[in-house]
Amino acid sequence: MRLNERGLQNGLWLGLKPAVQFLAGATLLRQNPALAAEFYTLILLWTAGYEVCALLADRQIVVLANQARSQPLVAFRSLLPLLLGVGAALAAACAVVGSSVTEATFAEAFAMCTLGAVAGVAEGGFWAAAADAGRFRSLAGARLLSTVAFLALLVAAAKGVGNVAWALGAESAIVTILFAMLHGREIATAKPVRLPAVRVFGFYLVKGVSYLNRFVESWWAVGGLSGVALAAFRVGLAPKSFLMMAFTALVQPTLFRVSARDWSERRGTAQREVVLAADLLIVLASGTVVFTTAAALLLPGLVEPYMSALGVTWVSLAFFCGPGWFGMLASSLLTNWGAIRLPILATVGGLALRSGAYGLLLWGDRLSLLQMALIAEVVTAAAQNAFWRRVLSTRIWTIEARVGYRVLGRSCLALGALLFWLTNEGILPLVVLCIAHALVAAEAAIEGLASVQSSRRTPRTESTRSRSSSE
Repeated sequence: MRLNERGLQNGLWLGLKPAVQFLAGATLLRQNPALAAEFYTLILLWTAGYEVCALLADRQIVVLANQARSQPLVAFRSLLPLLLGVGAALAAACAVVGSSVTEATFAEAFAMCTLGAVAGVAEGGFWAAAADAGRFRSLAGARLLSTVAFLALLVAAAKGVGNVAWALGAESAIVTILFAMLHGREIATAKPVRLPAVRVFGFYLVKGVSYLNRFVESWWAVGGLSGVALAAFRVGLAPKSFLMMAFTALVQPTLFRVSARDWSERRGTAQREVVLAADLLIVLASGTVVFTTAAALLLPGLVEPYMSALGVTWVSLAFFCGPGWFGMLASSLLTNWGAIRLPILATVGGLALRSGAYGLLLWGDRLSLLQMALIAEVVTAAAQNAFWRRVLSTRIWTIEARVGYRVLGRSCLALGALLFWLTNEGILPLVVLCIAHALVAAEAAIEGLASVQSSRRTPRTESTRSRSSSE
């Protein structure tokens, strides 16, 4: 199977479910806000089970298998008692927290967390087995089938037949059953191997911190504001979440080589590829702001139910176009180089700052979605961009003056327009925001096209030099 086919099928496995959840949530937020609140509350509890109670992610299982020189399903079989035992205990703990923060009962919260944990364990093993065999067709088929069932039951719930929990349960059950049917016999007959406990705990710590970093605002939204506020926040944050997934998918195949011996020869080409990927995503991000601000100006009645969500979108995308993607790049470089401790400590410190600020605002009865979005973006961008000093000292990356000026210019334009919108009312701030992001998108598109044309005209001297030296 060709690489692009595998990539498409893997992308379908990874992206179809969050895309469908976003479309469903956005539709419910307009037509039935109460059901949207229930929908996102249950997803939040399910995700806690999927991320926290399932312990390890799919790629972590593959890494452990490679280190133990075994097959991924052998490593999965070795981890299974730990995944089930500790996962059940963590599901109960998460249910206690979830039932105290949301409107769900303990039984409902425990059911959702347990369901998410089982789905997380099954999906982790499913992806690990497919990646090892290089066959992602079964993953794509499972995701398509489970998503169709999810949508059918969600539509029924919107019409008063069944509920949202049934839709989430069916989606998780289908993937789990298919995994058991395809790989159950192989897992049952596999002989467990010894895996390093310290490495397993380290992977779980990274996964847990990553979960909190992505969902701490969601917990504050549902606990400090309301379920409808949670729905608006998740809908508003979805465009940036998709861009972050795309950024990781585009640059990770390049950045994971930063510790290779021949990286110094690859670095120039890699830097151009990453900047080009960033240009593409910035065009999409700023284009989204232009489209939504134009809709708010031209169709205010249609957009009115989404204004709280759009505020979160405009804040998150303004930072993404400026210092956001640049900080993400620094964090990815450090992590792939092997300096994991600094990003983890910075993330934990950022979580403490963000939660402390939200707590103070809630105590003063001034907490809002816009304030949470602003605080999260400012703290995250500041922490991640501070990594550049360490990155540059390792000499795994260099910042060209032109790239630095472009990042600074975009930041000033996007964040300046955002500040004007935040501090003023009426039509003019929306017009300024629209024009500013149109300029950002145009600049990124022009530079990206110039980079593509330049790469086509310029011979690959680095690869030529590498081949010559090897000869």
